[in-house]
Amino acid sequence: MIWICFIIKVSLVGAFNTDRLPDNTVYFIQDLITSTMNTECGVGAWTTEKVVTPEEKKICHEVKSDIEKMVGANLKAYIPLSFRIQIVAGTKHLVKVYIGVDKCVHAMITQALPCDGGKLTVTGVQHPKTASEPLIPFDD
Repeated sequence: MIWICFIIKVSLVGAFNTDRLPDNTVYFIQDLITSTMNTECGVGAWTTEKVVTPEEKKICHEVKSDIEKMVGANLKAYIPLSFRIQIVAGTKHLVKVYIGVDKCVHAMITQALPCDGGKLTVTGVQHPKTASEPLIPFDD
């Protein structure tokens, strides 16, 4: 799906002529190329676990209420710690969030492509986990 959106958008205006592409599509293309080049695995494979970035923190806080519903609790402590991503038809974010007293939640968050609205959806959680447990991808 990523490449289909990319090919359609690029073919409509000519190869890499970004003058007539919407800004969000141009930035998506740049981000896709950069993230693919900066990961050890490229499109389709999971990155290694990394310390959370400001962008990942923002994503985690946007879906906090959804994670709380899935956990079944109002989380007073909520600190994103680390993450992994997989670029597929959109982006899958697997994040570790500290929720207090050496307890964490591992949350699977999917993000639609910008050309599909970029919506964030929590598709699964695993809890309780400890802060020392690695992020291991799981089925939604």
